[in-house]
Amino acid sequence: MLQALFVACSSKTPPDSKIIELLFSANEKKNPDVLFKKVGNLDDDPELESFSLVRNGTEEVLGIFKKQKGEWYLLGKFSFSLLNIGPLHYDVSKSSWLPEESDSQKKKRVL
Repeated sequence: MLQALFVACSSKTPPDSKIIELLFSANEKKNPDVLFKKVGNLDDDPELESFSLVRNGTEEVLGIFKKQKGEWYLLGKFSFSLLNIGPLHYDVSKSSWLPEESDSQKKKRVL
C-alpha cells in the first residue's frame, strides 16, 4: 500500500535525474542540485505542470515540465545568476526591491 502511494505521488513530478537531463547539456552541468518541486496549472488543460528549481554552479534555473503520453517534456527554462543578486531591501514608498548599499558606500556618502 505504501509503495503504491509513493508511486502515485511521485508521478506528478519528474525524477531529479530527468529534470537535470532536460535542463542541462553534459557540458553545462556544474554539480546540479534539485532544490524544490511543485505542481500547478498554467493553462486550460486539466493536466498539471511541474515546476522545479535547480541550483547549478553559480546559477539557479526554474524549469517547467509537462507529462504527455507518459513522457516528461521541458516547456520552459529560466536562469538566474547568483553572482549579481547582491543584498536587497524592500522600499515601501516605491513598492519595490532595491539594491542594498554596502557599508563602504554608506561611509563614503557620509564623509
